[in-house]
Amino acid sequence: MDGKDLVRQIEVRLSELGMKKKDFYTLTGISSAAFSYWNTGRSKPSLDALSRIDAVLGTSFESVEKSDNIFDKIQMLQELRDSERALLAVTKNMTDDEIRRTTEFIKSLKGDVND
Repeated sequence: MDGKDLVRQIEVRLSELGMKKKDFYTLTGISSAAFSYWNTGRSKPSLDALSRIDAVLGTSFESVEKSDNIFDKIQMLQELRDSERALLAVTKNMTDDEIRRTTEFIKSLKGDVND
């Protein structure tokens, strides 16, 4: 969920509860500046902030964010698995010496990146 969507949903919930933003800020310990940054995309709320919002508003934004993070990690793992399969397909027909030289070359590139 992006910041603008979160802010909109918080504002709807505040309206439903008849709660003023000032009271929301006081009860959650979240500043109006942080709230504005979320709305403009300058930053994202932490899981701790989402947890405090959930406690005050009776929502479940923290769970949604954790789910989004889990799906992102699953997608990264799937992409890594696909990359590993592609690498195995390429190296399948290589000789041991070609694999060794390629590995050394890749290690040298990694060293260049770390320097």
